[in-house]
Amino acid sequence: MKKRYITNFFLILILGWIGLIFYFSSQVPEVSHGQSGWAVQFFYKLNDWLDIRDNILYEKISYFIRQILLQGRYETPNAIMRKSAHFGIYMVLGMISCLFSYLHGGRYILAIMLGVSFPVLVAVLDEYNQKFTRRTSSLEDVILDGAGALVGTCLVLVLLVIWLGIMKLKTKYGYRKRK
Repeated sequence: MKKRYITNFFLILILGWIGLIFYFSSQVPEVSHGQSGWAVQFFYKLNDWLDIRDNILYEKISYFIRQILLQGRYETPNAIMRKSAHFGIYMVLGMISCLFSYLHGGRYILAIMLGVSFPVLVAVLDEYNQKFTRRTSSLEDVILDGAGALVGTCLVLVLLVIWLGIMKLKTKYGYRKRK
């Protein structure tokens, strides 16, 4: 019974996340540009407060995003924010799709397949939806979305293997809760 509630929770979470994705993709270009501009300003203010840009980790992440993921094609902070959002939003969708699939079926291969293929299907439909809002559709965005879903799926699988390994060790060595 508890498993069914958890599975239903993840199903509702997936549907809500897809709704959020389609909400953002249904925005006209001016609104969408304003939203990503707001996010850039937020991160600039966060940087002023935390001073995160002056460390080696920031430089490595920045290099990875700009040169590896975006292949040096996007220079403005707004464009980088938009592409990073594509990656991040679909990474989360890949994570919750993978978890849902594993909890529902209990098989790693099914979790991998659904964790990657379902978000890619949503990405294709998302790009198609953008045609109706005067925005451009891009195969590049679908590939970036798929990469995010793959990373999210891999993260979940690594955490699942660690969690299940810990639980197996606890069972094997007779771990009991203290009273």
